[in-house]
Amino acid sequence: MNIFSTNISLSSIKLYVSFLILLVPGIFYAQSKGVITDWEQLNLNGKVKSSIMDMKNSFDLKSFNVPDLFFSYYFDENGYIIESYDNLNHSFSKNTYNKNKKIIRIETENKKNKLNWLNTYEYDLRGNLIKEKQYFKNKLSTIIINRYDYKDRNIVKEYYNENGELKMEEILRHDKYDRLFNNITFVTISGIYYDTYWKRNDKGQVLQKLSSTSKKETGKKRYKLDEEYVYDKNGTLLQKTNHYLGSTTITNYKKDEQGNEIEERLFSADKESEVKTTTKIEYKYDNKNNWTTKKVYENEKLKTQLVRNIEYYDDY
Repeated sequence: MNIFSTNISLSSIKLYVSFLILLVPGIFYAQSKGVITDWEQLNLNGKVKSSIMDMKNSFDLKSFNVPDLFFSYYFDENGYIIESYDNLNHSFSKNTYNKNKKIIRIETENKKNKLNWLNTYEYDLRGNLIKEKQYFKNKLSTIIINRYDYKDRNIVKEYYNENGELKMEEILRHDKYDRLFNNITFVTISGIYYDTYWKRNDKGQVLQKLSSTSKKETGKKRYKLDEEYVYDKNGTLLQKTNHYLGSTTITNYKKDEQGNEIEERLFSADKESEVKTTTKIEYKYDNKNNWTTKKVYENEKLKTQLVRNIEYYDDY
């Protein structure tokens, strides 16, 4: 059953997907040369020991027999996730790091305590992630090779199957400030190149995203505008415009003093006075300024309620 084929609101799907992304601890964080903690990645203040979160009535999924969602994260004293669990996939993950706090292994077990997924990571002497191996039920499924230039910028990503055959390749280009501005992805099975450009402001924030699809890596291409962004003078996102299949939608954002989103207004570009969806979010915070309750309203109807129980090392 594909739950996304139903008439579920866009903002609720975005909320759901954002939480699933958080269930991949450390994978993308370790790729940067300067390692930052999972506390920082998850916008957590203080020395958090554990974060246990219940997500109630998420986008009316109860009618599809999908349970309320439950996530838990457990951190070491340096701010790195060592264990995590989610009830949607019935998965339990354990992370292992090297002495430089780079993740080297993620083991994910199913509800029968059997190993489902295993990810391993290798680094060069400069701390760059050069190889990732993914195993499913003890069988190698994917190998990812990263290549770098003299400035330690990731310029090539190669994806191989279990037989060593190239499945996909990404060419990554950076500007003089070392910011990614172009990604060319080649999918071998289709022979298609997916070309994406990002235009940025002086702060490095994305102003426009453009894309092109073709059968050729080089030559004249027609780029279409996919996304546009507007920020205030402090760099806070105010507006995002999406161009998709001939339709344009605009989303306006408001944030609170903690930087959390409190309002999102979605409307069609040709009918700016006609708001399609208004999402408002209410928070309650603890004494560390981490939210403990989050209520999401869509067109004044409560859609999702999240309750988060946070333990701190200095509580003991």
